[in-house]
Amino acid sequence: MIISILILTAGLVLLTLGAKWLVEGSSALAIGFGIRPIIVGMTVIAFGTSMPEFVFNLAATLKGSNDLGLGNIVGSNIANIGLVLGISALIQPIKIDKKLIKVEYPFVFGTSVLFFLLALDGEIGLFDGIVLSLIFVLFLWYMFKNSAVVEGDILADIPKEVDKTKTPKHIGLSILGLVLLISGARLMVESAVDIARALEIPELIIGLTIIAIGTSLPELAASVVSTIKQEGDISLGNVLGSNIFNILFVIGILSLFMPTLAEGSTTLTLHFPAMLIMTALLYPLLLLKTHISRLDGFLFLVLYVTYTVLCYTIG
Repeated sequence: MIISILILTAGLVLLTLGAKWLVEGSSALAIGFGIRPIIVGMTVIAFGTSMPEFVFNLAATLKGSNDLGLGNIVGSNIANIGLVLGISALIQPIKIDKKLIKVEYPFVFGTSVLFFLLALDGEIGLFDGIVLSLIFVLFLWYMFKNSAVVEGDILADIPKEVDKTKTPKHIGLSILGLVLLISGARLMVESAVDIARALEIPELIIGLTIIAIGTSLPELAASVVSTIKQEGDISLGNVLGSNIFNILFVIGILSLFMPTLAEGSTTLTLHFPAMLIMTALLYPLLLLKTHISRLDGFLFLVLYVTYTVLCYTIG
């Protein structure tokens, strides 16, 4: 049991470092080859923040642990709002960019509802994956078309140019990041299954809580740093963007090759509704307020802790 926990922790470290180095190396390579920074930001960086979830889900699917994969996505989306935004707002109130109400929030809420509806029959299959993937392409097209509007947010930490003499280093960093991602995901899946069996806890619950928090750590770190730098609007945008990518990119792409199962008595009665409620609670804040206050952040954290307790008491 202790060994499994240590392996899970090691896998998380590898997963996080792998995502970071893959993004850094591939971003530098893309910019070095003359690709515009805004394009890099909207592809490499955006995909990179969802890579932990994507690679973990791929590993879980290949191992046949579908509950871990589904739990990771639903749990990550809940954690991004309840945990990440909650902690960030407690540190410092988060400024609300009203542009988010026009594009990002409707996409987040709409895709969350669609995700739930597609799961009602017990699985996200090939047809569902095609629908989600097409919406993802539409979303990317819109973002590219309106790149000038979002450029300031996405390019916050992306250099405009890089030293081309360091290309071998960037290639090595990208390869190392990819290797660490794959290795970390494999370790996390295997150790999570072992822990679930040892504690007689359903794999779905492990995915919804421990794994979800682990794969949300990059978003948490980025959001906390953005908040401390008084760039809370970037923090909020990152959370909404991550939730969009988790559903449309991770679930959408993987479901093209293998169904994502949505089984279990509480999957559709507790976990999906919790994701929808947490997402819906953002709307009045975005619409009526200029900041997400510390009190708002505290309430989000309370809701997240309450949900986590429910996971382990009623499953």
